[in-house]
Order: sequence, then structure tokens, then C-alpha cells
Amino acid sequence: MRYNFHYLFSLMFMVTLGVNAQVTDPVPSALDSIRVIPRPKTAVNFLKLNLPGLALRQFHVQYEVAVRKKVSLALGVRFMPQGEVPIINTVEQLSGIDDPEFIKILRSVQINNYAVTPELRFYPGKKGYGRGFYIAPYYRYLSIDLKSDLPVEISFDDDSKNQITVSGNINIHNIGLMIGAQWMLSKRIALDWWIIGAQAGFHQAELTGLPKTNFTDYQLKAIRDDIQVNFNNLGQTSIITAEKVKVNTNAFIAATGLRTGLCLGFRF
Repeated sequence: MRYNFHYLFSLMFMVTLGVNAQVTDPVPSALDSIRVIPRPKTAVNFLKLNLPGLALRQFHVQYEVAVRKKVSLALGVRFMPQGEVPIINTVEQLSGIDDPEFIKILRSVQINNYAVTPELRFYPGKKGYGRGFYIAPYYRYLSIDLKSDLPVEISFDDDSKNQITVSGNINIHNIGLMIGAQWMLSKRIALDWWIIGAQAGFHQAELTGLPKTNFTDYQLKAIRDDIQVNFNNLGQTSIITAEKVKVNTNAFIAATGLRTGLCLGFRF
């Protein structure tokens, strides 16, 4: 299968889409001194773990505190240690490409990420204090690092070839809105269902390709033309030399996605 430079970088973007802490309570002491805010008779702090994320090698915890009967503040922290692309077999099937070389490249990619998600929750029901249906506007910062130590052969129109290793980092800033519901399974155990959330924002990406041997003049011209045509709508800046190719992109309303989850929590 023949690869050009744009195809290789686009592959790395696709991989990231196949993927898209401990917090202390800073408010009780202040709330205790405010008489006008009704205090519940039971605990109003929750520490939760997102269970489906474990299947994707993601450790996602959330801390929530009810500051009023119908209002809570929450902070989520997610971390995925470095490893191969999660659910790699599913990603291969969705790609629709059965070329052995493509599969080999995909399986060579190592990826890790972390995310921080503060959110504000509104509980319109009668129970409140972190119980029942809720609406939650949120912000999410996501950072993704990926690399492949497997050299990929790039073919050029003058029949020359070169091998490139690729690495990259993508930072995503999203604003979203989620609906969900939270129930108490017992006095201390809670179940929080993130029914569905939608988000949009922008990303900043840096992708770097290092050739096995220095690019020739013809190869440099071909790469410049390829990047100019295929990345010109992403607000990119690029550094293209015989020793490396680095592309930085900035795109608004380009990082979109859905959010869902099922958390098991402890109330205290």
C-alpha cells in the first residue's frame, strides 16, 4: 500500500479519535457559617469511579459536592497510561482497511492521555443534594500524546522512497452539556449515570515526522505541496527541513464528541 505524508498524519489524527486525582473539599467550612443555605441531614460529598472507562485502560474519578439543595460542583480527572490504541480490533474494523501494512502501523502506535473536567450540576427534582435527574454544563481539557517507533515507508512521484517515524501531541478544549441521573443504592453507595453529553471546541496539535535519511530536494517540495493542500484549513504553521517535518495546527469547532459513562460512588 502506498502512503503519502498527508495520509500518514491523517492516520495519527484518526487514532486519537478512536480514543476523543484526588480532590479535597474546599467548601464545607465556609458553608457551615452560612445559615441561609439549608444543610442536608446526610452527607453531600461523592467520590466516584467511571466503570466503562476501565475497559479502555482509562482511570476516571470524579469528586462532587452539593453546595445547595439543587446545585452541585464536580471535578473529574481521567488518565490513560501509555499503551496500544484501546479496542484496537474495533478500530481496525471501523477503518475498513484490511491491508497488512496498515494494520502493522496501527498496532505500533503508543498512546496516552489525561483529561480534567469541571462541571456544574443542576438537580431540578424534589430530592436534591446529588440525587435524581440533573443537567450539567461542563468544560473539558484533554491532552493526547502518541508515537510510533515503527518506520513508515513514504513513496514519492519520482519513484524515490524514505522512511519516517511519527510522534505527536494534541490539546483539546471543549465546552459541553450533559444530562444524567444519580441514585443512592444504599446509605453510602451511589450510582451516577452520565446518560449523554455533547461537546465542541478547538484543538491545538503538533505532529512531527523524522526521516531515516535526510529528505532530498524533490521530497521536500512534494511534502510542502502536500501539507499546503491538505492542512491549509487548519490554521497550520510548519517547519520543513531535510532532517524533520513539524506541523502545528489550530482548529476551532473541530474537536467534537459525545460523553457517557456509568459511575459507582461513595457518599461521605
